Amino acid sequence: MKLTILLFFICTFLDTIKAAPQNTPPSVNKAIETLLNPQKGPSGLQKSCIKISRELKSFILKNLKRGSSFNEVLIADQSELELNEFIRNYDKQQNIDSFILHSVVFLIKFPQSKTYAERLWKLAAIVEMHERRFENKLINKPFFPSLINACSLLPPDNTFNIEGRFLAARHFGENGETGKQEQIIREVLKRDGLNPEVYFTCLRELGTIKESTGNFD
Repeated sequence: MKLTILLFFICTFLDTIKAAPQNTPPSVNKAIETLLNPQKGPSGLQKSCIKISRELKSFILKNLKRGSSFNEVLIADQSELELNEFIRNYDKQQNIDSFILHSVVFLIKFPQSKTYAERLWKLAAIVEMHERRFENKLINKPFFPSLINACSLLPPDNTFNIEGRFLAARHFGENGETGKQEQIIREVLKRDGLNPEVYFTCLRELGTIKESTGNFD
């Protein structure tokens, strides 16, 4: 008898759970909404730059190489203009490690900069080339994957989000991973509102991929 009563209560409880509306927590709803409809325009760009700055700092500190002067440069009292001048002077092959270091510090300290997105993309492009031949002196793991992911955090309507996707595609192409290269280009083609230049570039890249693999159909 006691067992029967216990089973009755359990079944009633389970039926109540099934009948109750399953409310998704607001934080989860917000995260899903952000993924499905990322913010665009100046407001979206500013928020994404702040997020990139914060996550980039955390990533660098977690993977910083022993002996790096990153912390000293980060706490130095330099204005945006002064740091920009440092970077411009280091934009030479023989000073590439200093260029990377100071560019990273710039991206961490000045997310409000009007040149932020372009500077992020340029750093990713230079790191991609540099890591093909040399070891990264800033962190103890390859840096390019994190930078290209950071470019993906820029609003989808930002030029350097798309340039970042092209850069990632070419990186995979250089490594012989044409499947991944083509996948990225086709993902870009699915975006709404592509301008003719981007559309043409995608088709040209796909043509190059097909030609390189002998797929002339």
